[in-house]
Amino acid sequence: MNARSIAIIGTSDDLSKVGGQVVYLLRRGSFPSPVFPVNPHREEVQGLSCHPFIKAITELVDRCIAAVTASDVKTQIQEFLEAGARGLIVLFSSYTEHGVDGAWMDLEATNLMAPKATCTIREKPCVAETKTAEYFAAEAGCKTSQTAVITHGGYGYAEEFHVERLMREVMLFRLAPVSPQLIKCFVAENVLGLPRSY
Repeated sequence: MNARSIAIIGTSDDLSKVGGQVVYLLRRGSFPSPVFPVNPHREEVQGLSCHPFIKAITELVDRCIAAVTASDVKTQIQEFLEAGARGLIVLFSSYTEHGVDGAWMDLEATNLMAPKATCTIREKPCVAETKTAEYFAAEAGCKTSQTAVITHGGYGYAEEFHVERLMREVMLFRLAPVSPQLIKCFVAENVLGLPRSY
């Protein structure tokens, strides 16, 4: 799994874009091997010399990460094969079947419930509201981290990408201080008036 070098295709200085985030996280995580930004429109990215295409890199390219649109995936795979690299991760946009849309909805539910809990606490106990916000926030974190690992495939467990570590850490918010099942039991009993089930 340990890459001897990584070429980042479609990178930039913009940390709001996935291509910029990959370079930033690799450098922040003290990735020990060379990182080669690839972008035909840039000479430098985040302090690193940028190459117009993979073939322009004179050193060994072991792995590639392509942050491209869905329409460019086929082209990037062809360039990757021609470069002779051993592994390719494609982070493409324009598709939603990875479940990120569900995580977004959970976060929106959290953002709606949290202010309600803040207002309610002035008048009465707001355990149901706060625990509901906690529930949706934990669900969003778990969905997003699991999606990241699955999207990376086997590389999701590679230490240089940190996604497996994030999945383990975010799981803590589902387990403590209260599990999702107990939150649902509390809401069922105290909000909906259903009989206790445990």
